[in-house]
Amino acid sequence: MKRWLVPVLVVLGIAVAAAEGDVEGSFRELLAKLGNDDWTTREQAEKDMIALGSAARTFVEKALETEKDAEVKMRLERVRDALGRARWAGSVRDASREATVSGKPILLVCADGPLDVAGSDAGVALRKTLADKALVEALNNDFVLVWWNAAGDADLPVVPPGGEDRAIEGDTGPVGMIGFYFCSPKGSVRHFLPGWWRAKTLLEEVARVKGCLNASDASEGLKLRRAEMVRIEEAAATMEAQHPDGSAKGEVDRMRRLSAAYRAGEETVGEPLETYLANRMKDLKARRGQPQPQPEER
Repeated sequence: MKRWLVPVLVVLGIAVAAAEGDVEGSFRELLAKLGNDDWTTREQAEKDMIALGSAARTFVEKALETEKDAEVKMRLERVRDALGRARWAGSVRDASREATVSGKPILLVCADGPLDVAGSDAGVALRKTLADKALVEALNNDFVLVWWNAAGDADLPVVPPGGEDRAIEGDTGPVGMIGFYFCSPKGSVRHFLPGWWRAKTLLEEVARVKGCLNASDASEGLKLRRAEMVRIEEAAATMEAQHPDGSAKGEVDRMRRLSAAYRAGEETVGEPLETYLANRMKDLKARRGQPQPQPEER
């Protein structure tokens, strides 16, 4: 067996147990290992507990109420914090390997810098959105996630945290860096949504694109994607007609920006993810008039 498969299969095995309703049993076993004399065993138990996913949060909270051992409590607190954060694969290739084993689709977040540094107001808003608990839970459960730093080593300004009011949904950030690539487990792009979007919109997208991701091929996925775009446009027109006083203008505008993003992202559908990203980086660098450095994925 290839070495890289071992940790992936361990995580997958834990996830399968959770899906079968044995979360509590798995959690109790791992909790006992958190107090093991062997440091490696404690470390692995903590990682495996995180891999149980959001279904373990209740058990973590209960254990924290009664746990006396200082190190076990510290590890439980780290597990609790991790369950509220998106779980990112180390690279695009790591995500592809995990998706191949787990069968989960890939969601690549294309951003204006590494996880902890935003290069625009839209980038600040993007990172705040990805801290939303309901969204994080849905993304962790349904996708293999990977963060892609489209800025590479470009010298973008560091934008301090601020309110989302400075960015409008659909804002793609500097030279179009920000967007979401929804891909099949084999790495074929089935849906590309340019720009930053609020948690509410992204949760709707997660439900909306399941048909595209489950389609037999990219061509069928594109047909389903276009059908969803038409539904969004029709819903916007209906809402506008129902509210002639303009009271629903904000929601109508959001839906129209969303359908515009669908149109802008159509040409990406069907592309192999890794090939597309290589070309995408060249395009972004050309727009900035800079040399062609290798991208950084974290």
